[in-house]
Amino acid sequence: MHIVIFTHPPFLGSQSMPRFANMLCRGMQKRGHEVEIWTAKTKFYDWQVPVGLKKWMGYIDQYIVFSS
Repeated sequence: MHIVIFTHPPFLGSQSMPRFANMLCRGMQKRGHEVEIWTAKTKFYDWQVPVGLKKWMGYIDQYIVFSS
């Protein structure tokens, strides 16, 4: 079976979600499944924008760019 696990992007600073995803990935691989972990990459988040807009740039990366 081919399994895709979605995680929070690294720029959010989440530690528990990637750790849990990696645990699931290892467990499913031990059972013979093919597993991929997908996450949004930074494109807009890396732009030099005011601090108040940084969050919105992350939303663009997660919900607009990644989903297309």
